Amino acid sequence: MTEAEGSPLLKGSTERTAFISYSWTSEEHRQWVLELANRLRSHGIDVLLDQWHLRPGQDKYAFMERMVTDSAVKKVIVICDRRYQEKADDRDGGVGDETLLITPDVYRSVSQEKFIPVVVERDENGQAYMPAYLRSRVYIDMSVPTQFDEKYQVLLRTLYGKPEATPPPLGTPPAYIKEEGTITSKAATAAAAAAPMRTGGVTAQTPTDLITTFFEAFISDLDEFRFEQVPDEPYDETMTKLIEQMGQLKNVFVEFAGRLAQIELTDADLDQLHDYLERIAQFQFPPTGIAQYDVRGWDNYRFICYEMVLYLTAALVAHGKYSNLARLVDSTYFYDSATKHQCHTGIDLFNNHLISLDEVRNTRLGLRRVSVTADMIKERTAGTGVRFDDLVSADLLLHYLTFLQVDATETSWQSHVWFPRLSPYATYYESIPLLQRLVSSRHFERVKMLLGVDTTNELRRAIEQAMAQKASYYNGMSVIEFSIPRLPSAVPLDRLASVP
Repeated sequence: MTEAEGSPLLKGSTERTAFISYSWTSEEHRQWVLELANRLRSHGIDVLLDQWHLRPGQDKYAFMERMVTDSAVKKVIVICDRRYQEKADDRDGGVGDETLLITPDVYRSVSQEKFIPVVVERDENGQAYMPAYLRSRVYIDMSVPTQFDEKYQVLLRTLYGKPEATPPPLGTPPAYIKEEGTITSKAATAAAAAAPMRTGGVTAQTPTDLITTFFEAFISDLDEFRFEQVPDEPYDETMTKLIEQMGQLKNVFVEFAGRLAQIELTDADLDQLHDYLERIAQFQFPPTGIAQYDVRGWDNYRFICYEMVLYLTAALVAHGKYSNLARLVDSTYFYDSATKHQCHTGIDLFNNHLISLDEVRNTRLGLRRVSVTADMIKERTAGTGVRFDDLVSADLLLHYLTFLQVDATETSWQSHVWFPRLSPYATYYESIPLLQRLVSSRHFERVKMLLGVDTTNELRRAIEQAMAQKASYYNGMSVIEFSIPRLPSAVPLDRLASVP
C-alpha cells in the first residue's frame, strides 16, 4: 500500500503533494490563493486546499491535522500576510489551530524542508509579515506583483527539489593541503614516459615529443597549486607552505631541464620551449574573470617562475648551450596583464618581487633578511644535484646580459633589467666562471653570441657604453644589502682572449 492509498484524501495523487495553509483575509486574497493552487496543479503539484477538499460536515480540525502530520503530504506552503501572522501568533481561528499543529513539527524537523513560507505582504517598514515560529526561516517573497512569475518559478523548483543554483561536483583537495604532503606529479610521469630511450643509438622520442609531453603535464600540475587562504593562519605562512609543497614540482623541472640541456634543439624546438614558458608565466597573473583580487595571491607562481629560469639557465650553461640560452634571453614574451591588456616584455617577465615573502613574512617574523626569496631558493637546492653557486652565477649572468641589451632611452628601462635576488650570496666575482673564462680565446668564440658581440673590442665598448648610460641603475643600492658586482669587475676586460 502506498502513502497515497493509505490516505483517503490523496487517492490517485502524484508524489508531489502540497497543502496550502492561509488565512481567509479577504475574498480577493482567497481568490489569489485559489489561482496559485490552480497553477501549481497545472505544473504537476497535487495541491491540497480547503476550498477543494474540506466538505460540509467534515471535521476541519481533523482535516488540518491530517494535512500537517500525514507523511504523504510532502510540503506545506504557508501563505504569510498580516492577518495570517496575527492569527498564528494569537492562536486565533483556523490559522491558530494549524499553528498549534505546525509549530512542534517545525521545531523538531531535522530536514527543515517541509514548511515553505511564502510572504505576500509587508508592513510599512518593509518587514515581512510572518508568524513567530517561521521568522528564522528563509522565505519566498511574492509580495511584489511584478515579480510574481520569477518567484513562482522559485516555489515550483523548491517543491520539486530542483533549485536553480546547485553546487558543482565535489573535487579533490588541492595538492598542497593533502595530509600526506606528497603529490603524484603528472609532469614526472609524463617526463618518464617521454624520456629518450636509445636503441642501437637511435633516439625514440624527439625533442618536440619531450617538450610537449612534459610541459602539458607540468602546466596541469601547476593549476593544482592555486592559492587559497587558510582561516586563522597568517597570509605569508599559507603562501610559504604552498611554495614548499611546490618543491616537488621544482625537482621534476630540474631533472627535465638537465635532460633538455643535453639535447640538440632546432629553432622550432626553441620556439616551442619559448611558447610553453610564456604559458607558465601567465600563472603569475589573475585568471580571466576575476575582478577583485589580492596581488599577493600569485606569489607562489612568481616564485617558481623565477626559480625555473635560474635552473634552466644553469643547465644550459653547464652543457655549453650558449646559443640556446641567447635565444631564450633575447626573446619577447607576451602576457595578459591584470588589466586584461596584452603586454610584452623580455626574460624579466619571470623575475617579480614577492610581497608575501620579502615584505610581509620578513616583517611579521622579524627576520631582517635581505631576501627571504633568496634564502628559500638556497634551501631548496638540497637534493637537486645542482650547486647553489651555479644558481647565483645564473642569476648574475641574466642580470649582466639584460643590463647590456636594454635600451636606456626607453621609459622604465630599469624594470627590464633582470634583478639578481641571489646577489647577497655572491661573495666573489669568480662566482661567474663563464665570464671569468673570457680570458680564453676559444671560450670567447663559443660565448660571444650570448653577449651579443663579435669581437673583444665590441664587448669592451658595449660594457663601457652600458656603464656610462645606465649607471643610475645602481644609484642608491645598499652595499650591505644587494651588493651586485658591477659588470666591469665581473669581466676580465684587460685580459679578454689573451690565452688560447
